[in-house]
Amino acid sequence: AGANLIGVIFAASKRQASREQAKEVISTVRRFGERQERAKRAGDSNGWSHGAVALRKACRCPLVVGVFMDQPLEEVSATALAVELDVVQLHGAEDAKFVEELQKLLPDTWLIKVVHLPPKTSAKNGEGQLAQLKEKLSSY
Repeated sequence: AGANLIGVIFAASKRQASREQAKEVISTVRRFGERQERAKRAGDSNGWSHGAVALRKACRCPLVVGVFMDQPLEEVSATALAVELDVVQLHGAEDAKFVEELQKLLPDTWLIKVVHLPPKTSAKNGEGQLAQLKEKLSSY
């Protein structure tokens, strides 16, 4: 048992952590997980599913995830590098271009993009919403 992922909130929130607080959390997690460095993502030339499998394997020692929401690209990148995050989770309205640019800046960091689903509606509207969701997902 135990945690596979430990989240540190950098998005504006009452739970928002400073870089200093994040460094303390990360240091503690790494000592607990018996590793000194961050877990690095290898190039996933085999696609999304290969990357997901690699992330699952890396979670055997807890990974630290930084949670961001609609923050500037430079801020996300600088924070991830400064505190040595294992994973960056984007929880806002970041588009595929933002994700692509961030991956260039953080090539060996896992990125997780949250996709918000539309509220449950009638079957009549459901097909259109499903089509929109599929289009959005295909851009990532």
